Amino acid sequence: MANILTYNNIISVFKDIKSRHRQLNSFFTGENFDVGANKDEFYPILIVTPKSSRLIKGYNGYNTMTMTIDLRVGDLVNEDLSNEDDVISDTLQICQDIVKEFDQKLYYLNSNMFLEEDVDFEVFKGFTDENLTGWSTSLKLKTISLQGVCSLPFS
Repeated sequence: MANILTYNNIISVFKDIKSRHRQLNSFFTGENFDVGANKDEFYPILIVTPKSSRLIKGYNGYNTMTMTIDLRVGDLVNEDLSNEDDVISDTLQICQDIVKEFDQKLYYLNSNMFLEEDVDFEVFKGFTDENLTGWSTSLKLKTISLQGVCSLPFS
């Protein structure tokens, strides 16, 4: 059977990470300007925005894909900014936890999904009207497809 990782599979991975991480309370996928529109969100929140995808040709065809995902982890800062340092510290730790999950969890290693590059984080402050603050990064995920021509949906 072919091992194919689709966009939906990759988003499901982030949903799974959110559900298992004890500090994350909400998950959102989409454009950043839509964050906060849903009043059912609880914080800290994991925000995933797909940016690009690329097929890479190897000696055996197009069997490798990279997908760049913008990731944000944010929490609300009090109006008087009294918890800003705590929010910045906690959300950076959550970002690091997510990277380490990809790097060390056997499930991801066995599913042919890897982080392609080093990961840089950038702080953001006052991102929404509710003063969402935290860290953002772009993750470049590399997936290997074992799909052969016989399993393509052509007749």
